[in-house]
Amino acid sequence: MSRAEGPAPVTVVVPTYRRPDHLRRCLAGLSAQRRPPALTIVVRRVEDELTAALLAGPLPLAPTVVLVDRPGVLVAMTAGLAATKTPFVAFTDDDAVPRPDWIERLLELFSDPSVGGVGGRDIFGGKEAENPPSAARVGLVSSWGRLTGNHHIGLGPQREVDVLKGVNCMYRRGAIAIPQNLRGAGAQVHFEVAVGLRARGLGWHLIYDPAIVVDHYLGPRFDADDRSGPENSAVFDAAYNLTFAVGSFGSRRALRRIIFSLLIGDRSTPGFGRAFAGLRSHSDRDLRLFSRLMPALLGNLKAAADLAVHRRVRFSSGADALSAPS
Repeated sequence: MSRAEGPAPVTVVVPTYRRPDHLRRCLAGLSAQRRPPALTIVVRRVEDELTAALLAGPLPLAPTVVLVDRPGVLVAMTAGLAATKTPFVAFTDDDAVPRPDWIERLLELFSDPSVGGVGGRDIFGGKEAENPPSAARVGLVSSWGRLTGNHHIGLGPQREVDVLKGVNCMYRRGAIAIPQNLRGAGAQVHFEVAVGLRARGLGWHLIYDPAIVVDHYLGPRFDADDRSGPENSAVFDAAYNLTFAVGSFGSRRALRRIIFSLLIGDRSTPGFGRAFAGLRSHSDRDLRLFSRLMPALLGNLKAAADLAVHRRVRFSSGADALSAPS
């Protein structure tokens, strides 16, 4: 494929907040696509003057700007999706740079009409190690609700997954809807789980291809979920979002996830098992993990309480987001 074939039937949505240097680099990557998108949308908050100043000046790509007046990536994604008209919608972060064949490779896998979403790797720092770690399991939710991510180190063949990473994904419009009632005011961790499980529940296939790459420069976050040390409220929100998302898709799955989250837990939101196993090692890292036990337990218990009264993830409405594959 080449630029001579004209724009791809794709809109790229880039939520952004106060990271103008990263955004400029992201737009440069999008402007270099071998198969350029029909439209690029940047979603910014009204109070974000740093981004407003950048967008008012010369850029490698002139995006359409959508304004939002509330925090959270899901507000931005909802507004961006609402502004699209193309049959395919891609998402990336402002601190990522898609490689020149990004859109081209994503689109290739949609030749199968049962495929609802496609994604790939994000390479931290934009430089891959000579012998990078690799994982065979990528983007899966087990029968006990354990999430395996590994999108950044999943090498090998294309494979079917349950979850695509938000920094590197494309969906058919009919396969995606955006969660509206997850917790958090910034990154809203684990929203991808709700998006993926909903699409899978409708019968769509999600494909992960490690040859589809964005370089991810991990910009700073300006909320409680700081990468270097999230506040207790962010640990609570992450635990809640994962259990609530998984548990929204069946009562048996909800019960199993609640048991797993409390007894074992996840890498960043531990249950009793992970926390006390880490405490025995006496390392600084594991002691920090133990400090997350209480907010993680409380977040999981809050999700369990909401699920018990039949609350579920609520998605953005729209007829185009309700169809399933034929």
